[in-house]
Amino acid sequence: FPVTIIVLNELTDISTGLQTELQKVLDRGGNILLVPGVNQANAYNVLLQNWGMPTLYQMDQSALKLEQVNQQNELFKGVFKQLTNKTEWPKVNMHFTLNITNTNKGASEFNLNNGDALLWQSNVAKGKVFLLTSPLQTQYNSLVLHSIFVPLMFNMALPNTIQNNWFNWVDGAKKVKLHPQNDFTDKLVQLNNEKQRLVAEVNKQPDGNLMIQSDGIQQAGCYRDWE
Repeated sequence: FPVTIIVLNELTDISTGLQTELQKVLDRGGNILLVPGVNQANAYNVLLQNWGMPTLYQMDQSALKLEQVNQQNELFKGVFKQLTNKTEWPKVNMHFTLNITNTNKGASEFNLNNGDALLWQSNVAKGKVFLLTSPLQTQYNSLVLHSIFVPLMFNMALPNTIQNNWFNWVDGAKKVKLHPQNDFTDKLVQLNNEKQRLVAEVNKQPDGNLMIQSDGIQQAGCYRDWE
């Protein structure tokens, strides 16, 4: 299967070769999660500048907690059943503030109760880059111990083809329309979901959309290409 997410966890050095490979992942629609360590701000800032994102500015050791979540983001789809004033959020004892300019891409999806970003998301090429401003260590925050952590990581790892509904039913004639951003170089594609795998032909329609038609498609659902 294609790589859907790469996690850079507290790297001390990011070589030019690694930068090139990371860009290839984004060009193919993969995602990247950046998790800086206490002393790794400079290494990550090179990547952040290249991708037009806010850079890590300075370390803040204030005792804070998560306060605001962008629930409209696909990243949090199915994560929250009900939010109330009594909802317990992760606590943060150390985070990096961000140097944000008007030209930076993306937005904060997790805000701390002082207004600083805990999680920033930007669209880069065909993929997404997530920047966590606090290390994933319990001495710095309780995020890894919180119930939102596993579904959050799972949603980050979902291929953008699934998040954007690139495969969807058109009608009852066993046809599937592909999202226009899809890039299939082969005329035949192999698809699967939880219950079946099949080989189908991709045809370009007069309106420019790509369409799959196959007698093997037995039910509605989410399909992805596989090798």
